[in-house]
Amino acid sequence: GGVLVTLGLDADAGGDIALCGQFSGTVNFGGGVLTSAGFGDAFAARFDPAGTHLWSRRFGSNTGTDVGRSIELDRDGNALFTGSFTGRTTLGGDTLIATGGSSLFAAMYDSAGTHVFSRNIGSSSTIRGHYDRTGDAILLAGGADLEFGGGPVTGVLCLAKLEGQGVATTDVERQDVPDAGVRLSVSPSPFRSRAVVRYSIPQEGVASVEVFDVGGRRVRSVVPPSLHPAGSYSRTLELGDRSGLMFVRLRAGGRDHVVKVLANH
Repeated sequence: GGVLVTLGLDADAGGDIALCGQFSGTVNFGGGVLTSAGFGDAFAARFDPAGTHLWSRRFGSNTGTDVGRSIELDRDGNALFTGSFTGRTTLGGDTLIATGGSSLFAAMYDSAGTHVFSRNIGSSSTIRGHYDRTGDAILLAGGADLEFGGGPVTGVLCLAKLEGQGVATTDVERQDVPDAGVRLSVSPSPFRSRAVVRYSIPQEGVASVEVFDVGGRRVRSVVPPSLHPAGSYSRTLELGDRSGLMFVRLRAGGRDHVVKVLANH
């Protein structure tokens, strides 16, 4: 057995679901047993709309700790996967060596889970990947000593557009950005029949709220993607006879915000 924590979730227009996070010990997403090599290894997995396993992979070595922090699917079936690692790690390409105590990584895999690129983004505190409306892969990272392929960059928030082997194709945009102000909470937790989802949006934009189980399967759409004026909102969450650990995801402002809830039927 093992311990698994899901930190990133995404679903594409066709209903495929991808998830990532960290695990220790052994896990099986349906494609065979994965066994961690280090103190904790990163994972990424993908399922079709019926929950059937498409691919799953383990990332890590016995020299450190690896964490998958975000995963996003594009319209061509590629998965952009980001996270952090210490020591050394291999994501399907060359071995990456951490700089400082911990480094960030960005990697891409095609619809079959085949490695497209992976690179060390440098020592920093946060990273997230997403696709813009034109389908370009964008990395958002914060902190110091970042490396997107065009030289070191330091900034509270840096944006870089990637292609090919993960090298920035345009100048990295450095921004000093305050707290986005997006908030998400679910209460009570644990709950039996229903709970209240409360969230706030600091500026007008498209937002959605969805619920996923620990296998990454979407079990409920609480708020379909829709235009939200800036403000605070609350919605009732009902899961029927479903029980267990669930993840409530608010997607707003190009970012995902996830909280864990426990449903006791």
